[in-house]
Amino acid sequence: MNANVTTCGGVFNPVYTHTLVDDDIDLQTTKVGPAGTLSIGSTIAYTVTFANATPSVLTIAPLTAHNAALVAINDPQPTGVIFSSWTCTANSTICPTASGTGGIAQTANLPVGSTLTYSITAVLASSALCSNTLTNTSNIAATAVSPAGSLLTEGTSVAGNPGYVFKPNLASTSNAILPCANLSITKTNNVSTLQAGQTVVYDIAVANGGPSGANNAVLTDPVAAGLVCTSVAYTAAIGLATCPPPGNVTIGLLQSGGILRNNFPASSSLTFQVTCGVQ
Repeated sequence: MNANVTTCGGVFNPVYTHTLVDDDIDLQTTKVGPAGTLSIGSTIAYTVTFANATPSVLTIAPLTAHNAALVAINDPQPTGVIFSSWTCTANSTICPTASGTGGIAQTANLPVGSTLTYSITAVLASSALCSNTLTNTSNIAATAVSPAGSLLTEGTSVAGNPGYVFKPNLASTSNAILPCANLSITKTNNVSTLQAGQTVVYDIAVANGGPSGANNAVLTDPVAAGLVCTSVAYTAAIGLATCPPPGNVTIGLLQSGGILRNNFPASSSLTFQVTCGVQ
């Protein structure tokens, strides 16, 4: 700004030049996650929203001058968590990508008042998180490009309106992870000696002492020299454990890929009988 100017003996000449930079924006992200504690294998639902919440109090030019382009939005997968799927819903803008898997790392256009909402389905997959805390954090950049191509920047305060608080560019949810399952296995055949041509039956008992479920646990019993095992059968369950489907209990699976237990609750056990011939 130039101050009032006068020349000695001349005419007083008030000249004012004002340059007003109207480049404030208020971008924000919010996140909603599950309540309470989680266990390994849990399916988790997250909802994360990215918005251009710039109000008229921040502007001199029309609000449309604060439409934000090339905004970086992110919601990375926390360690031990898999984002198995997500979908995007747009309000007054367009989703950069309608759906996907894995972490979210995109560039968006966010006109004033617009939002992008991502609905995420995730799985808590890693036992390394047992007894720890899972934190999931989304973030939105503090800068963008205006329709005129100039830089828009997240403000920190508003002159003349000290009560205005800029909305956060980070949002997090946290959950405690339960201790892991305590799995055990025993194998007995109730004989002390074996001879060629004999048939022997092995009882295999697997148990989950808790406190968490052991969903997707796999039981294997590899081929042993001197034995030809011909069959395996499910014989007993204790607690909330349920019988695996018949097609999932075969000697081929037991000795190679394993018998999968999709649902193995705490404080439960399963018993299998394996029949083998001694060579």
